Amino acid sequence: MTPVLMIALAAGLALVPLMIGAGEPGKELPHPVAIVILGGLISATLLDALLTPILFLQFVVRPLRHLIDARRDAVSGDGTTTPAAVHAS
Repeated sequence: MTPVLMIALAAGLALVPLMIGAGEPGKELPHPVAIVILGGLISATLLDALLTPILFLQFVVRPLRHLIDARRDAVSGDGTTTPAAVHAS
């Protein structure tokens, strides 16, 4: 997460001169573009910080827990596996 924040901060700081003085001559085109780019940086950083852990939990951790539990249930107490555990592996 730190590299993402560092890149977003550096790019955002580089856009500050384009965002200041919107009414000055020569900034008619760069000013709106800078605002759009900064908005994209902010939204992408927030989505990366919030959405990625949620998706990881939903699609990786929970199914992995189910597989581990199923494997644990398939192993009998004496260390031998049932036929269902053999086919699952």
